[in-house]
Amino acid sequence: MRLWTKVLSLVGVGIITWTVPLIPDTDASGSAVKVKAKEIRHDLAGDFKGNLKNIDVTSTEGQAVLTLSQGATTGTYTSPVLNPRFSFTDVGAHWKDQHHQHPKVSIRVSTDRKHWTDWTPAEVSHAEGPEGKSHRETFTDLLLGYRGKYIQYQIQLKPGNRVQDFQLTLLNSEEGAPTAHTSRKWTLSSYLWQQAEAAVSRPPIVSRAQWGADESLRFNPDGSEEWPREYDTVTHLVIHHTATQNNDPDPAARVRSIYYYHTVTRDWGDIGYNAIIGSDGRIYEGRHGRDGEVLSPGVIGAHAYSFNHGSFGVAVMGSYDSTQLPESMRKPLIDLLAYEADHWNINPRAKRDFVRDYEYNDPSIPKTDHDIPTIQGHGLLPRQTTECPGNSNESDLPSIRRDVAERMSDRSLKGGE
Repeated sequence: MRLWTKVLSLVGVGIITWTVPLIPDTDASGSAVKVKAKEIRHDLAGDFKGNLKNIDVTSTEGQAVLTLSQGATTGTYTSPVLNPRFSFTDVGAHWKDQHHQHPKVSIRVSTDRKHWTDWTPAEVSHAEGPEGKSHRETFTDLLLGYRGKYIQYQIQLKPGNRVQDFQLTLLNSEEGAPTAHTSRKWTLSSYLWQQAEAAVSRPPIVSRAQWGADESLRFNPDGSEEWPREYDTVTHLVIHHTATQNNDPDPAARVRSIYYYHTVTRDWGDIGYNAIIGSDGRIYEGRHGRDGEVLSPGVIGAHAYSFNHGSFGVAVMGSYDSTQLPESMRKPLIDLLAYEADHWNINPRAKRDFVRDYEYNDPSIPKTDHDIPTIQGHGLLPRQTTECPGNSNESDLPSIRRDVAERMSDRSLKGGE
């Protein structure tokens, strides 16, 4: 805090000339890491060379379509062993379909083609993405790749399912070479604001620079942002889980993988969450905000369709359908929610109308959703069909709201004043 003390004393005596660079400690270290990526695409009939059980492969406009055989109630396609010639740390799947009930996709990986992981279901990612962006594709959440070198996938169909243009996204977020890092431009006013806020109540944040965000991914070739930043007043706080591995040994790498998957593979232009609680208990900055700020207030994310404007989305790393969130992650979650609630004057135990006072083009979305808890799980929001943030976290929501309220009333939240 020595630089902060100098700034205050200089301002206090009216000296406003700066002779040294202004570099905040939150961005003073870290370099961007280039995530390696490879796509395996199966879109032609000849690509599906594995085992077909009660599944027909037909063709529409030159692309293969997988459907259930007539009279069958279930069907399974198991791919042959695929060798991408690429060691991957994460894998996600996506495909085109036209049915609200999605097929079940499972994946297994191996480092030597002899020893395999169990078949792991890939959870379909529902109701996410920037407002106004729509896809015909269905995406799963990322699964851990275990530095695999071989992979198989399995598709299980039920009546009405239809799969076309199936793709696997393979990522390696641990071995990429550092890229040229462009530092954020900081102004004196933003620096003072950030330092004051952090000194008062904000918990420590791992900035995008510190977790190695490759900011070039957010920009088009002409230099424009793929997803321009917007800001709104926050009225609700939404909890997610990333549906990735629990107890992840390299949470920063996992954040980089999620960032790439959201930004490039899903074509959003940035990571959808405003923040992620890592398996190490640290809070990782999500969506990029104003230049010169870390965890910008009110920047609009892409974490809950039709609820992105006016909400703050935080994801806990891992899958919590049956596993309880460890206290080492729950405490920073409470701290972050308390900070956001305090900043926006949100009562964590209240219900409040979610009002859409902005333009949107979906006639199925009302202008107002009434009596929405101000702290809510993703899948408990109206019209959401996801199991996020997991049954365990959903059961814990009443206690989370209580603990956030208690944390807000704690005098230490205001620096012991």
